[in-house]
Amino acid sequence: MQQSLLEQLRPYQNTLQQLFFNPQYSLGVSATGHIENPHHRPVSTANIRQLFTLGLSLDVDYYFA
Repeated sequence: MQQSLLEQLRPYQNTLQQLFFNPQYSLGVSATGHIENPHHRPVSTANIRQLFTLGLSLDVDYYFA
């Protein structure tokens, strides 16, 4: 079974959080894609919480077909 990106980053949580609060670094996950309208948010609330816990920002751009 394939692990999600967030599951793979979990062992590095302490390091990521330290880097997140260091102004020399900017960490995040970016996603860009084309989706049908009406759209459904493909990023779950649980994943957004995991990103926050890991100290990562999220930037999502939607382009409607």
